[in-house]
Amino acid sequence: MAICDQFPELLVCEVIFTGGEPFLNSNWSAIATRLRDLEIKTGIVTNGLFITDDVISHMRKSGLKSAGISIDGLEETHDRIRCRPGAFHHSISGARRLAEAGIQLTVITSVTALNLDQLDQILELVRSLGAWQWQLQPLFPTGRSNGSPEFRLSAQDYLQLGRFVRHQNSNGGTRLPRIVPADSCGYFSEFDVQKYGWSGCSAGRSSLGIMSDGRVKGCLSWPDSTVEGDLRKDDLWTIWFRPSAFAHLREFSDTDMGGLCHGCERALDCGGGCEAMSLAATGTWHNDPYCFRRLLQAPNPEVELFSLAQ
Repeated sequence: MAICDQFPELLVCEVIFTGGEPFLNSNWSAIATRLRDLEIKTGIVTNGLFITDDVISHMRKSGLKSAGISIDGLEETHDRIRCRPGAFHHSISGARRLAEAGIQLTVITSVTALNLDQLDQILELVRSLGAWQWQLQPLFPTGRSNGSPEFRLSAQDYLQLGRFVRHQNSNGGTRLPRIVPADSCGYFSEFDVQKYGWSGCSAGRSSLGIMSDGRVKGCLSWPDSTVEGDLRKDDLWTIWFRPSAFAHLREFSDTDMGGLCHGCERALDCGGGCEAMSLAATGTWHNDPYCFRRLLQAPNPEVELFSLAQ
């Protein structure tokens, strides 16, 4: 609660609960209520397994008006990725409950080699759920996915994803759901969705992540080695405005670009892409291997993606 009370001074306008699974924390409703009272918009990202009438009632009372549910493929694929038989049906049921209750629903799909060819079918499923937005997120090669090469997107897979998003957005008009390419889906190419074009990684510049133990990162998808401070020791104002805080995102130049991005004429506009993907895939900053612009220009995208990302 004390952390929440620090937000207005920093002009925080939105807080998203994520995890792990945020509904496993019994304090979520009390925290959301505090943020509501502070007039801060809130949302939640969940696996959808714990959506009951009681949970929805508490969401309404505490001011949680939007939710993102992860759907990572059709039934067999989703359950395989989640390592939980029956997870798909629980998540779909949860999504329907939320939409029927008037909660603004976003479906989030981590795009992998396992579900890439299912995107057309997943889109129809997302429409049937009443979602207003579908977020497509290329899988970060970290955690369990790092040891599962069958999940990895090849260069051609990634370009296929770009073509899918461009096609759907050019032909879908205003029909819901709105299809939003998420982090590491760019940059500065014919595949970009202009309305949601890339303007550089927001981590450490206009957003940050607070871990469950109070440590602060620019982004919760970054490794723990990137922690910038601890809210059990300092207030958020001190962490955010500390000299050299979040330096990799705030103070870089073209000489800081990794090998994949070095020499690119859009490097300073782009910042080297999504830093979570850059760190996960290459272990360095400003070096995202999944870049539509570079791969479209490469004579052999597969060779370039493989060799330079090592």
